[in-house]
Amino acid sequence: HELKKLVPMALMMLFILFNYTIVRNVKDSLVVNARGSDAEIISFLKLWGTMPAAVLFMVLYSKMASIFKRETVFYIFVSGFIAFFGFFAFLMYPNIEYLHPNHETVYNLQQYYPNFKWFISMWGNWSYCVFYILAELWGSVVLSLLFWQFANETTKASEAKRHYPLFGFIGNIGLILSGVIITLLCGGRGGEEAVAEFDPSWELNLKILMSLVCGAGMITMGLYYWMNRKIVPTLEVGDKTPKKKKPKLSLSESFKYIVSSRHLLCIAILVLSYGVTINYIDVLWKGQVKLYTNGDKNAYTDYMAYLSTLTGLMALVLMPLS
Repeated sequence: HELKKLVPMALMMLFILFNYTIVRNVKDSLVVNARGSDAEIISFLKLWGTMPAAVLFMVLYSKMASIFKRETVFYIFVSGFIAFFGFFAFLMYPNIEYLHPNHETVYNLQQYYPNFKWFISMWGNWSYCVFYILAELWGSVVLSLLFWQFANETTKASEAKRHYPLFGFIGNIGLILSGVIITLLCGGRGGEEAVAEFDPSWELNLKILMSLVCGAGMITMGLYYWMNRKIVPTLEVGDKTPKKKKPKLSLSESFKYIVSSRHLLCIAILVLSYGVTINYIDVLWKGQVKLYTNGDKNAYTDYMAYLSTLTGLMALVLMPLS
């Protein structure tokens, strides 16, 4: 009797992780292999791009949540993300030479102002940086915020121990699927020689991958719609226990609440420590991957996809054991 709720929720997580794996691999390939860029740009992007954007998204989410229904907010955010990814692949990337500043100008500015090298690189590859930021936020906003908030509202505490591991188990199949698809599209290049900024074969692969992202995003919204129409009303009817009305907190009140709660503060420190640690690791090993693939976007993405496939397979083995 729980399958009607468990299966669509698990599939939602599968498609969300499927998209996250694709855009995560593509974003790294774009910014690391761009002209005048390297793996070091990741640290600057996360500090000066992703973090301010995350704060803005949280403020925007707080405002929208007080105006629209939870369901409407979900559709607005998810459709906004997939609209940008499709727009980038079919309109922005084919015209990237017209959208980005002249490479010689960027190079000369980096030579004149070496202390601002990475800020100049971010400006010189601004569309890639916007893609990177929104790809990062897909995981934070759609998975961590929207999906898990919905899961917490529709899953009882007694069900969580059984359901949540299954969400993760089935969701990690999305990593394997996306990894295999990217390998089929981008594999076989080997990275023997560096390619130009605009690569026709990469453009075609990008269009296919972003089409899959848009399709998976629409399926996610379809599953969410079906859950809210067919499943959530039955849960509300069947639950005779009156629910406590939760107070709505502003963003500043939420931060104060986190600091005042020992448990939430410890969780916040865990997340912060994880973010700092993975940021150091990202710069080091992704710089080595660029050297290995010699700046070839297809080869770089193929390598990252291979890693995603292995990560998904390991998760499928380790999750039941743990």
